Amino acid sequence: MTNIAYKKITDRTLVATSEDFIAGAISLDNFSLVIDSTLFPSTGRLLRNQVEKVFKLPIRFLFITHYHGDHLWGVPAFNDVIFLGSELLIENIIAEREIQLIRFEEWRKREPKKAHLIDEIDISFLPHITFTNGIEIRDGKLVVELNHCGGHTSCSSYAYFPHEKVLFIGDLIFAKQWPWAGDPTCNPDKWINALQEIMNLDVETIIPGHGPIVSKEEVEVYVNFLKKLKEETITILENEKGVECIKIPPFYKDNTPREWVKKATLEYFYNYYGNQLG
Repeated sequence: MTNIAYKKITDRTLVATSEDFIAGAISLDNFSLVIDSTLFPSTGRLLRNQVEKVFKLPIRFLFITHYHGDHLWGVPAFNDVIFLGSELLIENIIAEREIQLIRFEEWRKREPKKAHLIDEIDISFLPHITFTNGIEIRDGKLVVELNHCGGHTSCSSYAYFPHEKVLFIGDLIFAKQWPWAGDPTCNPDKWINALQEIMNLDVETIIPGHGPIVSKEEVEVYVNFLKKLKEETITILENEKGVECIKIPPFYKDNTPREWVKKATLEYFYNYYGNQLG
C-alpha cells in the first residue's frame, strides 16, 4: 500500500502526499471540497476517510485539476460526491480511454503486485459540473475559486481559497524540479500566462502537483524559467539548429530518474515553437 502523509496546512486545509501524488482538501462551514483524487481508488478511500475524520464534515465536491492518472484515477472513491472540472477535462478523459485500457494491461504485466489496485480504476467517471473559465463554490461567507487556465494540459485548472491565502496549483508547478511539458495538449504560452496571473493573487501557501509546499517565490522561479526556455528555443529554431543545441536557462538540477522529463520537455518546446514559426 502506498504510504501517505497527511498534514493540516492551515485551519481549513489539509494536504496528502506520497511518492506518487499530492491531493488535498478545503473545509468550509458545512462541507468539504477535495482537490484531486489520488492515483488509485484505494488511496482515494484513505484520503476520503482522513478528510472526514479531520474536518468532521461531509465531502460535497471533488475537484480534479487535470486528467492525468495520478490526479484522476481515485475518483471511484468519491462516486457519491459532485465531481467538478473544466469542460476540457471531459474531452481529454474521453480521448484517452482506449489507450488507457492498453496502458493498464501493460502496467499489470510490469507491476503484477499492483494488479488488484489497477483493476479498481474506473475511467468511465466524468464531471457532473464543468466550467469554461471558472466557477465559485460558496458556503456562507467562504468561497473557493476554481479557475481553468490550460498550460500543463489543455484542461489544467487550480483551486484558490482566499480566506486562508492557499492555492492548490496542480501540475502547473512541479516544485523544486523540472516541469513535465510532454503532454500532447500542453501549451507553453498558456502555462506562462497562467503563472503570471497567479503572481497577482494574494497567496501565501501553494500546494503543487508534485514536490514540497512552496510560496509565490517558486511561481516566479518557474515563470522566469519557462519564459527564458521559450526565448532560447525560438533562437535555436531561428538559427535552424537542433533541439540538442538549446542552452538551458539556470534551473534546478535534474535527478537521474527524471532525465526523461527534461528530454521530453525540451523536445516539446522545440516542436511547439517550431510549428508556430512554420
